[in-house]
Amino acid sequence: MFRFFNTSEQLLQTLEATNLSTQPTTLNANQFEQTASRSLSSDPNAGFNNFEQQVVELTNQERIGRGLTPLAINLTLNNVAEQHSQDMLAQNYFSHQGKDGSLPWERMQGQGYAYSRAAENIAFGQTTPQQVVSDWMNSPGHRKNILDPNLQDIGVGYYNGYWTQNFGTAIA
Repeated sequence: MFRFFNTSEQLLQTLEATNLSTQPTTLNANQFEQTASRSLSSDPNAGFNNFEQQVVELTNQERIGRGLTPLAINLTLNNVAEQHSQDMLAQNYFSHQGKDGSLPWERMQGQGYAYSRAAENIAFGQTTPQQVVSDWMNSPGHRKNILDPNLQDIGVGYYNGYWTQNFGTAIA
């Protein structure tokens, strides 16, 4: 059984109510190539694994195929996502809300990611990056997050069947 969950609507309503907005950035082909080819393996603290890298690549393929700007890997969002996936396994739950009551945006802010827009997708049980991205794309709420033209950054956490995909647009 596959489960996934989405709470971006609540956040978007809150951001709209407070008049927070952002403009998407655009990358030229050279900038995209630099972003896409950036290797995180040189940072031993990043913990960025192959499954996570593949999810980023597949997510960006979906965006590029629809004329959208690819998302840039953000190590803070990545760490938040990894920690949430690990926490869900360790504490045996499946939710955007942590056992400590934290919400995705609180976890992002708690690690220093100041944003004007943020969203999170989670999933459980998919065994490959292709499967989880396909399932998210076939779910209207998750698809909306992946294809949101106002989001610029991504972080992915995978841990023993638990997937977390965090998105954001940092405040400059």
